[in-house]
Amino acid sequence: MYPQVIDFLNLNKTDAGEVTKKSIATNLIQPDIKRANVLFLLYFVVAIGGGALRKWVFTQGVISNLILLLLMAFPFVFFTLSGRHIRSPFRRHGILYLLIAILIYHIINPYQKTLFHGILGFLVYAPFWLGIFFIIHNRAAFKLHQYKWIFIGVAIFQVSLCFVQYALPPGHILNKYAVERDEGMIAMVGDAVRVTGTFSFISGLTAYTVFHAFLCWAIFKWRLPAWFFFTMLGAGLILCFMAGSRSGTLIYIGLIGGILWNEFPPQKLVQFLFKYVLPFLVLFIIVLRIGKGPVFDSANKAIDNFVERTVGLQKRGEQSKRLFWGLNKFDKIDNFPEPFLGVGAGATYQGATILFGRSDAVTRFGYYESEFVQSFLEGGVVMLVLRIALILILLRQLPFAWPLKFFLFLCIVYGLPIIFNVYNAAFLLMGIALVDNTIYWQNRDIALQHNRIIKNEGFSLKT
Repeated sequence: MYPQVIDFLNLNKTDAGEVTKKSIATNLIQPDIKRANVLFLLYFVVAIGGGALRKWVFTQGVISNLILLLLMAFPFVFFTLSGRHIRSPFRRHGILYLLIAILIYHIINPYQKTLFHGILGFLVYAPFWLGIFFIIHNRAAFKLHQYKWIFIGVAIFQVSLCFVQYALPPGHILNKYAVERDEGMIAMVGDAVRVTGTFSFISGLTAYTVFHAFLCWAIFKWRLPAWFFFTMLGAGLILCFMAGSRSGTLIYIGLIGGILWNEFPPQKLVQFLFKYVLPFLVLFIIVLRIGKGPVFDSANKAIDNFVERTVGLQKRGEQSKRLFWGLNKFDKIDNFPEPFLGVGAGATYQGATILFGRSDAVTRFGYYESEFVQSFLEGGVVMLVLRIALILILLRQLPFAWPLKFFLFLCIVYGLPIIFNVYNAAFLLMGIALVDNTIYWQNRDIALQHNRIIKNEGFSLKT
């Protein structure tokens, strides 16, 4: 990997890692992983390619909606896998039965406008949890690092495309949005268009940056050259600036910080930051500022525009307001017609309200912006408690250090919309799965080597 920093590595010793090693000791039979890998890769292609189709080919209409519906429903496809080593996550996590039962109730919730609202609600609430628990519960059925060059190749393409887009005028076809452009609405950051990559909207690229952070972690774990790891890390940050999303940038930086904490003990982390990260950042900034050419121009422009936008919005007070957007709705519990069970999953989902209208309860509630407020309105206290329980169960299964788990908890509960933003749900799921699966196979290899050493030593003692 990195000969100069290999001594800083801290092998994962979390509970999940220990559980993985125990399972390896009792089951060293490798299942057929081809179908599982192909399905995961198709999921990735649907997220990347589907966004491109919705952006440049099927900008509106039935086909565009069907592509989005396919992305929403794709995690259910994993349950078509069968075999000796494929296990249902329902057998280990009975709470998933409760999730399904509650979502079925919301289809017939008396506050719902139509049954279709509840059906779409099922499709936006359930897939993330069913998909992530299926993949984690069947780690040995996936071997995702076999496709590392596909993930890396797509990342390089995304970065290249964004640099090209950022240098183009608002009216250029590469800068079109699936809907906003047709309505004459192009979002700007400074004097440049907020880029979308191959996606239909800005939120698509912002969602991808979450996956990009986990991909950088995987690159680190795959022992690729240090310069490539740092370059991809910096490129992801530039993508955040180009998207112009302050929350997306904060989440990206937070994830990277948590990832570094996961890989190094505190003392060695400080050494690593001062010995390698800080010099790289200084060199990175110097090269950006003195570099000539369109790539350097776009990167500098992205940084300057993002800083200008952030400072301007902060002076106007919008930044602090947005952090707690919509929480004033909780000042009066009367705002919520049914605070315990909610008015129905999917009742506020934009696709459902456009196609089938709004319920009276949602209309009376009025304006909402935050997903936290929306999900509470739809599912009430019951759904909020269930969601927190699912997050805690998920985090307990992951071989991540506690600071990263805590940050992910805050993101999933409040800061990162994964219910009503399908791309966020898809890329967060795939990012977590990619790193978790990489760590699983590396722990498995370590356990196998350890077993071989023990057997060889035992043989030598007998002889």
